[in-house]
Amino acid sequence: MVSVFRLKGRGYTIGNVFLVSLYLFSGIVFLFCFNFLPEVIFQLTQKAEPYIKVPAVAMCSLFVLIFGFSVITAIKYGADRFFFRRAQNKGASARDFFYYFKPLENIRLLCFALRLLLIKLLMAAVCFFPSLLCGFILVRLWQSSWSVKVSAVLVLSFAAFFINGIVFFLNFSSLLFLAPYHYIEGTYLNFSNIISMSAFTMEKKRHLLQKLRLSFVGWFALCFLIVPLGYVYAYYKQTLCVAADEFMNK
Repeated sequence: MVSVFRLKGRGYTIGNVFLVSLYLFSGIVFLFCFNFLPEVIFQLTQKAEPYIKVPAVAMCSLFVLIFGFSVITAIKYGADRFFFRRAQNKGASARDFFYYFKPLENIRLLCFALRLLLIKLLMAAVCFFPSLLCGFILVRLWQSSWSVKVSAVLVLSFAAFFINGIVFFLNFSSLLFLAPYHYIEGTYLNFSNIISMSAFTMEKKRHLLQKLRLSFVGWFALCFLIVPLGYVYAYYKQTLCVAADEFMNK
C-alpha cells in the first residue's frame, strides 16, 4: 500500500516542482528575515527609558510571535491545501497557496492551529515527564554525593522512558494526522468533531502512516548531498495528501 501511495504522489508531483520550490523558498526567506526582528526591536528601544523600554519590548515581542506564527501557519496550510486538492482532483491552483492569508480565514486557521498545537504539547508533556523526572534526579545526584549503581539505574531508566515517550507521542500524533485535512476540506461540525473523526479513522492506520513516513528517510537524506529539497518536499507532502484522501474516503 505504501508503494501505491508513493506512485500516486509521484504522479501528482510532476509539473509542480518549480511552483512548490518557489513557494518553499519564499517561506525560507521569510523565516530568515523574521529572525532579525528581535535585533531591530532591541536597537530601536535601546536608548529608551526603562519604564518605556520594557513594555515596548514585551508588546513588540508578543506581536512578532503572533504574527510570525500566523504567517508560518498560513504558509504550511496553504501548501497542504494545494496538495490535498490535487489528490482529490478538485482543480488545485497557485491561489490555494495564499488561501489562508485572507484575514478572516487566517484568524480561523490560527484558532484551530493553536488548539491543535496545545493538544500536542500537553501530550508531549505527559509522554516525556517520566524521562525529564529521571534526568532531573540524575543531575541532582551528580551535584552531590552519588552512587555509580544508582546513577547507572537512573541513566537506563531515563533512556527507557525517553524511548517510550517518543513511541507514545508518535502514536498519538498519528491519531491527529487527518485533523488538518478535515479542516481544509471543511466537512466538520466543530473542533472536537475534527479530533474525533481523525482519531477514529487513524486508529487502525497508524502503522501504515509511520511506514509511509519512514519510506522518505532516504529521500530527505539526499537533500544534504544533492539538495533536491523542492522536489522531495513536494513529493513527500503530495504522498501524505494522497494517503489522507484514501483514509478519509475509506
